[in-house]
Amino acid sequence: MQAWIGNIRSMAFRMGEADIVVSEQDQILAVTMGLPPSYDTVIIALDSTPTEQLTLEHVISRLLNEEIRQSSSGAPQSHPRSRDPGVAAATTKALIRGEMPKGRLIDRSEVQCYFCDDFGHFKSECPEKAKWETEKAKTKEAEAAGGHSAILATTFGPVAGAW
Repeated sequence: MQAWIGNIRSMAFRMGEADIVVSEQDQILAVTMGLPPSYDTVIIALDSTPTEQLTLEHVISRLLNEEIRQSSSGAPQSHPRSRDPGVAAATTKALIRGEMPKGRLIDRSEVQCYFCDDFGHFKSECPEKAKWETEKAKTKEAEAAGGHSAILATTFGPVAGAW
């Protein structure tokens, strides 16, 4: 990742020396185009970043952090989305502008539930979570039906006796 970012920054510098204006957004697009699908979450997070906070340094920092996270978690390194730089650039540019569709097909076998840690479903579809919520509701109903409530109030100081 560092070599890729270095190459992009070097090209931008050389283009600047040749009096070719390379905007920061162009550099962001160049850095993010063609990233493997394992970086999709970072691209989505960058898409939701306010425009005034979306700087080249911010993008580079996020990408390097993601690289460290993936290498420490043993996440599989996958192939780039597209080997055609034009397609990759257009896709990344559309993602940054928010023009890409939000929904896409996901392989359910790779989805891990954040409630039970099993694979194959989302937390919102978790059968364990549904059971837990049912039990929680039953407990709440039983407590409400019992009608046993207690309030304990004490005072200290000059307010004593004002009750």
